[in-house]
Amino acid sequence: VIVEITESSTLRDPDRTCALLQEITDKDIRLAIDDFGTGFSSLSRLRDIPAEILKIDRSFVSGVSGSPDGQAFVRAIIQLAKNLGMIPHAEGIENEDEREFLIANGCDQGQGYLFAKPMAPEDIPRFNFSSQSASGVPLLLPADTGLDPRVDLPLRAGGG
Repeated sequence: VIVEITESSTLRDPDRTCALLQEITDKDIRLAIDDFGTGFSSLSRLRDIPAEILKIDRSFVSGVSGSPDGQAFVRAIIQLAKNLGMIPHAEGIENEDEREFLIANGCDQGQGYLFAKPMAPEDIPRFNFSSQSASGVPLLLPADTGLDPRVDLPLRAGGG
C-alpha cells in the first residue's frame, strides 16, 4: 500500500504531520510525496518526512526533452530524491522522448498517458496491472529491451 501526501500539506503543521507520517510508515505503509516542487518547498522538512517515493510533478516532466532549463530542474529533483534515499517517480509521461530522458537521468518509475489513459471503473479489472508495474508503479524500461512499456513491463528484481 502506498499513501500519497502532497508536499504543501506537510507544511501546514509540520511537527504533527511528521509524527503522523512516521506512525504510518511504522505500519509498513509506503509513503509518497506528491506534487513535489509545485508549492512552497521546504527542503529541511523534506529531509524529515519518512517518505520512500518523491513524485516529480507533471508540470516539470511535460516537454522536458526540449527544454534545457527543464532538464536541469528534473535532473536536480532526481538527484535530490536519490540523495535523500527516496525513489524518484515521474508523473505525466506522455511520450517516448520524456520516458527516454527520465531513464537516462536515473528515474525508472513513472506514470502517465504513455502507459494508460484514465479509465472507467468497470475497465479497471480488465487492465493488466501485473504487466505494467512492480507494486503498482509503472517502470520505465530502456528502449533496447524490445518490450512495449504499455503492455510488456516485467517486474524488476527487487523493484517496487
